[in-house]
Amino acid sequence: NREGKLINFYDKINLFDVTLSEKEIYMESNLYDSGKKICVYNLPWGKIGLTICYDLRFPLLYKKLSKKGSIFLSIPAAFTQTTGKAHWESLLRARAIENGCYVFAPAQCGKNTTKRRTFGNSMIIDPWGKILVKAKNVPTVIFADIQVDLVKKVRAKMPSTLSF
Repeated sequence: NREGKLINFYDKINLFDVTLSEKEIYMESNLYDSGKKICVYNLPWGKIGLTICYDLRFPLLYKKLSKKGSIFLSIPAAFTQTTGKAHWESLLRARAIENGCYVFAPAQCGKNTTKRRTFGNSMIIDPWGKILVKAKNVPTVIFADIQVDLVKKVRAKMPSTLSF
């Protein structure tokens, strides 16, 4: 909060256990336990649903966050070069569109570990799926003007955003 106190947290539900090739294998479950609870937090401007990285591939999670009133989705990530290049933007835009939410997606770039290069390309996406701002694969800060009322307008046009 404004006083620097921890008031909420989210433990990643979906761990990145994948084999992309013989040389590219990731097993987060060897290091971490998965979270069990979805997390929505009240901001002064509206509710934000919290997720992390690989959660992005599980659309039902985002439907649940939207049903709990989220108008913003936070998706910090360290997508690999392989998966980022192929899927990062498409998945982010899909989550924004199908839920009629703003997506805030800060992304690590560069070398994450000795064996892992991350994709970067942080983005802010509006509820219609328009990319408002996109970073490149370099450390930077991005920002965009947010029109909170756009969520209501998009959801009214596309009632499927709140179907379950």
